[in-house]
Amino acid sequence: MMGYLGLKFRDLEAGQKSTTVIFRAPEAPARISFSSLRDGDNFEIYVMDANGANQTRLTIGHSDKLWPDCSPDGASIVFYSEEGTSDADIYLINADGSNRKQLTDGTADEESPAWSNKGNKIAFDSGATDTGDRDIYVMNADGSNPTALTNTGSNITPAWSPDDTKIAFASSGDGNSDVYVMNAHGSDRKRLTFDSGDDLAPRWSPDGTKITFTSFRHDNGQIADICDERRRLWQDQPDPELRFRSNSRLV
Repeated sequence: MMGYLGLKFRDLEAGQKSTTVIFRAPEAPARISFSSLRDGDNFEIYVMDANGANQTRLTIGHSDKLWPDCSPDGASIVFYSEEGTSDADIYLINADGSNRKQLTDGTADEESPAWSNKGNKIAFDSGATDTGDRDIYVMNADGSNPTALTNTGSNITPAWSPDDTKIAFASSGDGNSDVYVMNAHGSDRKRLTFDSGDDLAPRWSPDGTKITFTSFRHDNGQIADICDERRRLWQDQPDPELRFRSNSRLV
């Protein structure tokens, strides 16, 4: 059974700017995929065992590669990057880094890809950076048939429920960023949080009864919290550069 956790951290001892982790470890032996600046000026995709062993770099290039998410069968990793263009697009690679494929090719930035738990769909957010408006889309795993599910405000960081019937996401449709949930086809949109601080990067519990999210509701946004049912579980100094990149998955 898969669990979910929002996560961000800074590697201060190594002197790195910051490191964002996103992972889905589908089956034993568990593998973690993550983005890191450890080898240069760009975020690259890496994988490692759940105990931190066998850390392997999968990508190389001149642009950041962010928000990696492993497919449920562990065979593929999806991520977004500005590979040779001014717009971010979503890419797919094999779990060993081979066979890179571009899945989106729009005029807007496509980011925050998330595999459905059946592995047949990928949710993501897309929008023009100059307006700040973004929408949640769902496409087939091969990049075909992208379909918009939202059309109001800035909607980001989609997350599938364990049974793939619902999608949680963050939206500023009613003001600041709050957590919402909707059916997987975009209907029955419901707002779940109502705080004056931004709530971001929702993730479902394994049984689908709870949603964990990152919040800037305390101390005027100076503390980033991971909350479960509006209860603080963890806190750390936030990195403003990564506010919309913090996301992870854990078995």
